[in-house]
Amino acid sequence: MKFQYLEEDRIEFLKKVLWNYANLISSICVVDDESCERIRVCLESCDVDKDIQTFIKERATGPDIPEPPSYVNFYAGSGENGTRY
Repeated sequence: MKFQYLEEDRIEFLKKVLWNYANLISSICVVDDESCERIRVCLESCDVDKDIQTFIKERATGPDIPEPPSYVNFYAGSGENGTRY
């Protein structure tokens, strides 16, 4: 009879632990779904053309094209001032 009580306690314990685990996973899924919904809302408000125009307006370099940098041949062994690269 003692083994039956032990087995009943074991089953009740597993039932309680698995119930708590299922509730925990369920609540995590709800939080994950809410986070994903916030991402989707942000993505819906994203306007590609507006973002590109804002980038151009804020980060444009202007109408002047800079001179290209001078070429340094690293295989030649030394630079213009005698330093070795």
